Amino acid sequence: TSRHLLCAGAQLQEPHRGVRELGYSPYSDDSEEGPGVYVSRWHTGSPAHRYGLYALHWVTHVNDMPVRSLDGFLQAVAGTDWRTRDPNDDEKKDGA
Repeated sequence: TSRHLLCAGAQLQEPHRGVRELGYSPYSDDSEEGPGVYVSRWHTGSPAHRYGLYALHWVTHVNDMPVRSLDGFLQAVAGTDWRTRDPNDDEKKDGA
């Protein structure tokens, strides 16, 4: 792995060789654009942890925008203020 990002307590990267070789992918067709962003690590108590994002998960969409690479992830989160988002907002909307 030559590049990774740390966002909201989750370490994100392109899937490493072992993941690719074993065929783990959230998509049935692993197009040239890539399968998404792989979560390789998370930090206890972080926003990622509170949202239930853990290592071995994939990020394939951000705010309904498809994400197929680290660059795509950065484009999807551009301008987002992570500090103002409450992880409980979704539950409140659903009436839970």
